[in-house]
Amino acid sequence: MFDTASASNGVKLALLEGQLLAREIDRATFIERAANLGLPAPAIGDAADKFMAIAANQGARRATLRSSYDYIVIGSGASGSGLGSRSQERLRALGQGHLPI
Repeated sequence: MFDTASASNGVKLALLEGQLLAREIDRATFIERAANLGLPAPAIGDAADKFMAIAANQGARRATLRSSYDYIVIGSGASGSGLGSRSQERLRALGQGHLPI
């Protein structure tokens, strides 16, 4: 296990963020522990709201995952975006729906 006693405040905050995202701690606990690191209260509240919104979004997306996919395009750079777009166009032309993005 990682010894948090010698960790920097940045590392401690990152660990708290991970716990909040994983819903291991609630918003109030996050705020209390982050305040103990000496962070300003407005920034702590904003961070808590941000990470709770991220956790909710991840939960919603996780709920719509399929058990299998025909194709998975990884990366959204020039190549990945073009490939994903062309794949969707072909599927629509064939009347086969769309690829989830």
